[in-house]
Amino acid sequence: MTDRTDAGFAVRAGVIDALTGIAALKAITGNEDRVWEYVDAGAKLNYLQVLNDDDQDWSTSGESDGVQGELEFEPNTEELVGNQHTFTVHNWTDAKGAHVSEQINRIVRDSLHNASLDITSKGHRLVTLRFLSGGVLREPTDNSYHGFARFRATTEEI
Repeated sequence: MTDRTDAGFAVRAGVIDALTGIAALKAITGNEDRVWEYVDAGAKLNYLQVLNDDDQDWSTSGESDGVQGELEFEPNTEELVGNQHTFTVHNWTDAKGAHVSEQINRIVRDSLHNASLDITSKGHRLVTLRFLSGGVLREPTDNSYHGFARFRATTEEI
């Protein structure tokens, strides 16, 4: 059995791969792939950062007795090892207003919600990927804008 953080890393790597190369994002970030997990201090705006929020066990015990209400079915004795991950795609822009961060949030949401990321090479299968919430804040220290889009992914070990 692999560690939940391995599955979380696989999801974040898949998200970065999915967002890297999207023409609309490249146009906003100066024709560069600026989607990272780790951002160097003093990085030039505009960029996106994918950060893990939480990883939880979502395994099934396989302890079914084969009866649900009045229906009988073949009992499931197989344990499935699964995980649930929440992560946030942050964006920082130097635009004069929130519209660019809002546009990035829309692109990210439309690209990732219900997406099928191939993370099988990392020993996991993506079951679901759902958009949860998002928003834009103005940073008081430098007047930049900070957008965020939060997602939940469920994975199974393969």
